[in-house]
Parts: sequence; C-alpha cells; structure tokens
Amino acid sequence: MDEKTIKMLLGLRIKQLRKGLKLTQFELGEKIGIDQRQIAYIEGGNSFPTLKTLNNFTKVFNCQLKDLFDYEHLIIQENLESKI
Repeated sequence: MDEKTIKMLLGLRIKQLRKGLKLTQFELGEKIGIDQRQIAYIEGGNSFPTLKTLNNFTKVFNCQLKDLFDYEHLIIQENLESKI
C-alpha cells in the first residue's frame, strides 16, 4: 500500500470516528489543538498527522493508536464502490 492510499484511508477513518461522536471538524480541531482546515486536510488524505496529533485523536476518540489504522472495512467498501 502506498503513502497516498494510507493517508486517504487514515483520513476516512478519522472522519468516520469524528462523525460517530457527532463532532464537526471545527469542534474536533478545538479538542486536539489544531484548526479546522488541518482536520479537513487530514480527512481528505492530503496531510498526514504528526504523532502528537495522532495521540490527541486517540484521547478524543477514546481508542488506541492502532484503532486509527483499522481501516480494512474501508478498503473493502472502496473496492465495492469502484466495481459498481
């Protein structure tokens, strides 16, 4: 898996977790100390978060770091959508 794909899938996973908590990008950014624009870049797969930011995500989402990279279901979904 290349870097671009990893960034995209991580961004989708973070978006999924954020929406699960019913947080806006702005609210999530406030909780972890970065601005909404950076959240949008991360969720869009255009930017990879720093280790500090990843750690802050785990605190907000109440999960472990490995859970942020648990996006196997997103790969399956993406493959199905591309076949349709």
